[in-house]
Amino acid sequence: MNAPDKSDETQVSSTPSPAQVAKQAASSALHFSPEAIKDAEKWGRVEGETVYVDDGGENREVGPASSPDPLVFYASRYLRLMDKIKTFSSSLDEGELKNRDIFAKLKELSAAVKDPKAVGDMQALRSAFESVKAKADSVIEANRQKYSEAIAKSVAAHQKIVEEAEGLVSSIGSSTNWKQMSQQFQDLFEEWKAAQSSDVKGANKEVEALWTRFAAARSEFNRKRKEWVKAKIAKKNEAKAAKEKIVEKAEALSSSTDWAAGSKAYGKLMDEWKKAGRASREDDDALWERFKAASDRFYSSRDRQGEEMEEDEKKNLEAKRELLEKAEKLVPIKSTDDIKEVKRKLEAIEKEWDSIGKVPRAEVRRCEERLKKVEDQVEASERMEWKRTDPRPAERKQLLINQLTAKIKMLDEDISKAQGDEKNKLEEEKKEKEVWLKTLQDMKD
Repeated sequence: MNAPDKSDETQVSSTPSPAQVAKQAASSALHFSPEAIKDAEKWGRVEGETVYVDDGGENREVGPASSPDPLVFYASRYLRLMDKIKTFSSSLDEGELKNRDIFAKLKELSAAVKDPKAVGDMQALRSAFESVKAKADSVIEANRQKYSEAIAKSVAAHQKIVEEAEGLVSSIGSSTNWKQMSQQFQDLFEEWKAAQSSDVKGANKEVEALWTRFAAARSEFNRKRKEWVKAKIAKKNEAKAAKEKIVEKAEALSSSTDWAAGSKAYGKLMDEWKKAGRASREDDDALWERFKAASDRFYSSRDRQGEEMEEDEKKNLEAKRELLEKAEKLVPIKSTDDIKEVKRKLEAIEKEWDSIGKVPRAEVRRCEERLKKVEDQVEASERMEWKRTDPRPAERKQLLINQLTAKIKMLDEDISKAQGDEKNKLEEEKKEKEVWLKTLQDMKD
């Protein structure tokens, strides 16, 4: 296809000046074949200084005949108009023109073919224009149909996005995963932008109304998320305040030496800590470090003292065992003359015993029982000596026999009810009483 001269295009429908005609005439014929030029020249004629064209049987003035060959110039103009029509037709076939471009080109060509300042078959020119105009009208209608379909598709796509967004908002509840839902809204927004990136920009009331709904759904989501964040922060602040009070109590307890009460209090504070909820990670970690440090100080002090007490109790046990060995060597009493001296030594041992202090709990009963046996034997010897020196031995003897008999009877009753170590202890006591009773019974008055 021949490219039109740009300067000539702007002058197609205007009357050229003599200078323009002279300048353009020399190059006009170069753009078209001689046959085409001659065929177009047949429709024109020159009379004096003016060129005319046969336009449907009417001799219409075209312009001045100022060039050496004016018909060639005006014939070239005609051919350029025909080229424009053909070029426009080819563009329509390619399907790349938008309706606004088609309308603009039709307006341009319509003005150009009305009374063109050119020489050629005017009826053929206008027929070519009408033909391309019909094609353009068909393309315009097809474009409109495609655009309507694209609009419907765009509306449906945007409608789907809006419904999903509104569905997300309506599903918000106490178990909402806000991070996940935020990403879902971002994905929907990207889908919206992708739908907008097509040829259909959605500049219509339906899509605009859908955008209003989508924006409202996003705003509602953001509002509720802010409320959730605000409530979460408030809850964390409440937990922080509660834990700060717990930590203060724990720190106040850390120097206590009331181990039983302190241990119980720390257990209660730990329960309160679990029920207080979560503060921010930073606050939770810092407060927990303080709480743990306080409890560690308390329990470390308790353990140290426990270890010290255990060591002391072991030493006390050794001291009491030494005293028991001394006491057990005092019995049996061989002579009644030794009773007072034995009793004095036993009292000294008991006084020292009381000053020693505690022994391990598991050894308390064993130590006391060993000492009591010595005490009982000394007491028994003292009674027997008293009885021997009593002016009323028979009465004293019988009184003791009666008392021992009654005591043994009571012990029998207690033994029948007792169990375990208690029963063993009662049986041991009964045996001792029976020994005393037999000794009394065997004694002569």
